[in-house]
Amino acid sequence: MRNMANKILILFCLIVLTFYSFSQNNCNQKFSSYSSAKKYVETSSFQFKDETDCSESSWIREAKFYSCDSKFGYFKFKTDYKTYIHEKLPISIWYQFKNASSKGSFYNQFIKHKYRLVCDL
Repeated sequence: MRNMANKILILFCLIVLTFYSFSQNNCNQKFSSYSSAKKYVETSSFQFKDETDCSESSWIREAKFYSCDSKFGYFKFKTDYKTYIHEKLPISIWYQFKNASSKGSFYNQFIKHKYRLVCDL
């Protein structure tokens, strides 16, 4: 009887782990266009989401970070003209960006041309 209970417990754990792994986002998505990336980032469920106040920036209007694993993620920011998305940005860079005295200067020095920008092909 105890052996049967152990088998049921193991089966239950396997089912839960399988469901959990399928419910997690895959942060290694390949996008065919900027619009598909933007839609994915804006509508998906992520393990970690964060945003920062950009009211003091002269050109960055909004900045958000989305991550599947709390290590790397998508960095999305808006200007007056467009929304940009960088992928595979380390969370440590996000926190440094959040704490930067100048968001625009930090972006230009530490993010721009260093992390892949998602754009139309």
